[in-house]
This record gives sequence, C-alpha cells and structure tokens, in this order.
Amino acid sequence: MFRPFTLSSLLLAFCPAALADESKADSFQVRGTVQPLRLVSLSSGVPGRVVAVVRQEGDRVKAGEVLFRLDDKVAQAARRVAEARAKVAEARIGVARNPGEVALARAEIDVARAELEQDNLALDRHVVRAPFEGVLLRINAGEGTFTNPQLFGLATSAGLCELADVSILFVQTEVREAESARVAVGQPCEVRLDSHPKQALRGRVDRVAAVVAHGNVAVRVKLDGPPERVRINTPATVRFLEKP
Repeated sequence: MFRPFTLSSLLLAFCPAALADESKADSFQVRGTVQPLRLVSLSSGVPGRVVAVVRQEGDRVKAGEVLFRLDDKVAQAARRVAEARAKVAEARIGVARNPGEVALARAEIDVARAELEQDNLALDRHVVRAPFEGVLLRINAGEGTFTNPQLFGLATSAGLCELADVSILFVQTEVREAESARVAVGQPCEVRLDSHPKQALRGRVDRVAAVVAHGNVAVRVKLDGPPERVRINTPATVRFLEKP
C-alpha cells in the first residue's frame, strides 16, 4: 500500500536536526547593545577652571571619590575672611561693657559663623565627586579647561565626565510590533556578546515598553552574571526562549 511522504518524514530522513529545531519554533533573536543600570553626565557646582583630573577613563571609582578639582583660590580667600570676622566678633564679647553690647556681639558671631558655613559650602562645590560606585566611561575635560555648569548640554566641557553604574548590566533591544506578543517580562533569554561570541549568557526580559515607536517595541533584558570588563554599547545577540 502506498503511503505518501509527509514533510516531517522528509525532514527526518534528510535533516534530522530539523525536528530539534521545531522545539525552538517559539524562539527568535534580535540585535541589541549592552547598557548599564544608570548613566550620568557629571558637572561642577560652580564655573571655574579645572586644575586636577584625578582619575582616568575606564577607572572604577567608589561613591564619594574625588574626580576633578577646580581652581578654588577665590573661595579659599573668602573663607579666610569669614574666619577672621568670626574671631573679631568673638573677641568683642570679652570687651563688652553692658548687656546690649554683649547681645550685639553674639549676633555678629552668628552672622560670621553663617557666612563661614556658606563659604565652606562654596569651597566644596569646587570639588567633583562620584555620586555612586561605577566606571568612568568618558572624560570631556582636562587640566586648564574652563567649565560652566550653566552651559550643560550646550558645551562639551560643561559635562566633565560620564559615569556608569555597572552593578547590573542590560541589553537594550527592539522587536517588531508584530512579534511583541511573543515577549513578556520574566521570559528567559540567551545572550551572546560580540566580544564573547562563544559564551552563552543567561538573561531575562526586564522591561517591555508600553508604546510602539516606528513599528518597534523597546525591550530590556537583564543579564545574569555577565563576564568581567564588559564594555558599554557592546553589540549583542538576544534569543528569546519560550515564555515561562
């Protein structure tokens, strides 16, 4: 009795791996880039000239670590004046002859101390520190560069550097709107970085955009245990596995 060949039997006879691929029918892959948990551009608190660049591009820095110092000669002089005024006001208490003069001297001390505190804060704004632990991606200013935070976004030197929090890494990608229903938060993924093509990394969909832009939906995949020293914006291939 004649039995017609089916597509599955032909695939099994001539391409045994084809049936294995059928188990991956629900998976598909897209391209994306590695992104940090957060990325900030740092500026100084006051206009001034950079006198010291303490760290270099690629350095890992801790929260609070000094990155840049600005010329603070004027601020230092203002603080010395405030300190002298406070000492003068304190000395007047010792020579005050009546309660009225004592009260006036104490008021002058309060004013001098407030001015000193203000000058200390102004002095501190001449130092740029890391707001969190991370990696310096790009330094835009060198020693002698004049920077002005009021020009932030207009002049390159207004943003002194870019700092990335790499405690968690993601792959930012997009899927076509027609395929967006195949992606869900928590869905497992396999990720291969162009810098480590032979290493299959595990990840999960962390975020799916609620809007469509130019026919695509933005998707963010959180990496589980990425290799050390992965560069931001490294191209990657993401394969979405079956939904959980």
